Amino acid sequence: MNKKLFGFIFMFLLATTLVSASSFAFELGFITQQQGDCFNIYQPCDNCSYMNITILYPNGTTIIENEAMTNLSSAYYYNYTFCDTNTTGVYPLIINYDDMGYLVSETDYFQITATGEEPPGDFTLSLMILLFFVLFVGTIIVLLKGFEKGVNMEMDLGDWIKSFTAFGVYLLYYWFAFNYWGDIFIMDLLETFLWVVGFMSLFVSTVFLIMSIIKRIRDRI
Repeated sequence: MNKKLFGFIFMFLLATTLVSASSFAFELGFITQQQGDCFNIYQPCDNCSYMNITILYPNGTTIIENEAMTNLSSAYYYNYTFCDTNTTGVYPLIINYDDMGYLVSETDYFQITATGEEPPGDFTLSLMILLFFVLFVGTIIVLLKGFEKGVNMEMDLGDWIKSFTAFGVYLLYYWFAFNYWGDIFIMDLLETFLWVVGFMSLFVSTVFLIMSIIKRIRDRI
């Protein structure tokens, strides 16, 4: 019965992970820039007399509307420098121009992330979320066992190494998520958990180890 219940919970978490991951999915080919940075938007056209650009926030609110782009005549390119990148997400943009007398309207997208890295795909993100559940549960179990031994002053070096290793594994996961996830809210949660795990794994475990060693020395005297 317990095995069936565990299997059901695992499949539920996996299904939830896959559904959650789809909401973060992005198509390939986007220009990805770092939050807070300025960057140039280029559009080639050697037969245009004008070119205007409209950019929207990820929530659909208009940032600029039909603003003229700069004509780089020597390179047959039009350019627009965009700096309003404080909000992460996917920004739609619309470019209107005339090409040899024909009116043309093109729609494209770019994305802003906290690190400027491409967001992970569905499969990678699913593994990252699932791995977080595994690390979260595993870390809590290790810390609770160590805390129980520490309170009873029975912690040994092996228990301390387990706590330290749990922190090291989670730190590696945090580094990977910071470089490839890029979602501010998620990273704030991971950073908070990192501080909690670090405090418990390094400081509290070290204090418990010292107290346990002192107790053993006193018991032998």
